[in-house]
Amino acid sequence: MRTAWTASNSAAEILRERRLRTISVAERNASATPFAMVVVRECAHMPEGSGRPLGRTLIRGGSLFDGTGTKAHPADLLIESDRIVEIAPSGVFDGRAVASTIDARGMTVLPGLIDAHIHVGREPDHDGRLYLDAGVTSARDTGGVLDNLRALRARALAGEWIGPRLRICGPLIDGAPTVWPAAMSFIVGEEGDGRNAVDQLAGKVDQIKIYSGVGPDLVREIVARARDYGIPTTGDLAATRASEAIDAGIAGLEHASVAYADIVPAELQVSMRIFHE
Repeated sequence: MRTAWTASNSAAEILRERRLRTISVAERNASATPFAMVVVRECAHMPEGSGRPLGRTLIRGGSLFDGTGTKAHPADLLIESDRIVEIAPSGVFDGRAVASTIDARGMTVLPGLIDAHIHVGREPDHDGRLYLDAGVTSARDTGGVLDNLRALRARALAGEWIGPRLRICGPLIDGAPTVWPAAMSFIVGEEGDGRNAVDQLAGKVDQIKIYSGVGPDLVREIVARARDYGIPTTGDLAATRASEAIDAGIAGLEHASVAYADIVPAELQVSMRIFHE
């Protein structure tokens, strides 16, 4: 099964038995899926009273896929509050005093997945349950309207929004003219602008994202200032080559573009369309 969502979150596309069909969000919970799973949601925004397990919970009878390279195998998990405290072969915990038991027979139990590149902050509202339905319990928003993202976090803390734990970049630091609307962009152009941008974002974001219109000198300035605050930086670059950004100390690179040609082997460039557009 493969699931994808439209930008409006009003529909989901389900690939089942090699056929694609669209279902409404309201229908998604009623739709049977061939791959059932129990997702350990310790990293998700699950406020008290909204489904977070209290006391000891036993997940029993499932097939555990732990992401270590080991094949899925029968195992039971003992969870205390929101932490996995013990994993053992099926049946070992039978007889233990627990507050609740989840029967996972016929299901796969796996850790929460991490989506490292999303953009929920472009819109004022987003149904975070869609991510949890797909097993994603932590997500990294790599560019959005800061007010939208901070509002989502506030609603999560208040128990009004259930979804993955969010790490946010906020507005993109870009040169003029910007690619995205003003609410999603922080324009820099002269020496000192990069430091000022980071100063204004510090304490509000988890990461700084540098966008395509920023040249090498300002990239170095932004990365250095962000390092002063202990904030990692990432980039979707064009005016700065990937090697220049790496030399400046950038922590990550998003997407693939001609800006990365100097670090991608020539034989791979031949097979990647982006280097020929």
